[in-house]
Amino acid sequence: MSLEKIMSIPGKPGLYKLIARMRNDGFIVESLADKKRFPVDVRNGAVLLKDVSIFTVEGDIPLRELFEKMKDNDGEISKLSTKTDPSVLRATIKKLVPDLDDERVRDSDIRKMIIWYSLLKDIIDFKEEEKTEETSAEQAGGENVAAKEEEVKPAKTKIVKAKKVTKSATDEEKTVAKKRAAKKSTS
Repeated sequence: MSLEKIMSIPGKPGLYKLIARMRNDGFIVESLADKKRFPVDVRNGAVLLKDVSIFTVEGDIPLRELFEKMKDNDGEISKLSTKTDPSVLRATIKKLVPDLDDERVRDSDIRKMIIWYSLLKDIIDFKEEEKTEETSAEQAGGENVAAKEEEVKPAKTKIVKAKKVTKSATDEEKTVAKKRAAKKSTS
């Protein structure tokens, strides 16, 4: 299993494995805790962990890198509990990521990272994740930027199509269409 298929769903505890995508912009997910499957709508704001990063003073680091550092210091991290004092949790993470941005990373974020790590440490080999990511980057290195942009456009199109159209927007579209038709007939 890899972080590519693991997601967090706001409002639901724990992590979920992506099983399949549905036609109507949703997912079928399976809870890592109890293996129950259920559908999730895209509008719920589910986030793949591969897309999560941690704020640092210099920029951001992927969550995978933090998990890798946590794995290297597993003895110290395993002693932590979610009920541990937030200042102790923050100090432990600061040892792993010295340039952590204290203003933007909240205590609840640190607590969540520790919970996620404890759920994933026995399931995922984070070092393998890095090797797979490097191989993918090398293979993609030969592709041009335009091809990468084309990959993103269909997803944006789906989001635009999913938006609800209000009555006033429909009336505006009709008015614009009438003006265009009148303009064509006069020219």
